[in-house]
Amino acid sequence: MVVSSGLPGLTVVGLPDAAVSEAGARVRSALKLTGVTLPPRRMVVNLSPGDLRKSGAGFDLALALALLEALGEIPAGCLSRSLVVGELSLAGEVRPVRGIVSSLALAATDPGVDKIVVPGCQFDLLPD
Repeated sequence: MVVSSGLPGLTVVGLPDAAVSEAGARVRSALKLTGVTLPPRRMVVNLSPGDLRKSGAGFDLALALALLEALGEIPAGCLSRSLVVGELSLAGEVRPVRGIVSSLALAATDPGVDKIVVPGCQFDLLPD
């Protein structure tokens, strides 16, 4: 993530599809509604590897967190070696992702992951 002078905006590069390119608008909306004021600066996010096409809205939470770190809203490096799982809403809420427990268990065995961060959620174990 680079924040620099220039025409204000958030640009996503690194072979994004339309949904990923639109992440800037979704992330800006989410942050604005949570009270984060984005500076009138040019912000560029590079998704790597650059030769692999990225698709879907699954990058929104990661983009928001990277932007918050680049702006100094969260401490630099506080999420390094972390796996963060959740869906970012347009209102800035982080919602749980269904069916992710087995993937999280596998990720927990990765030597590069020290923390797993998930949104608070409630599970109904018994049907009504």
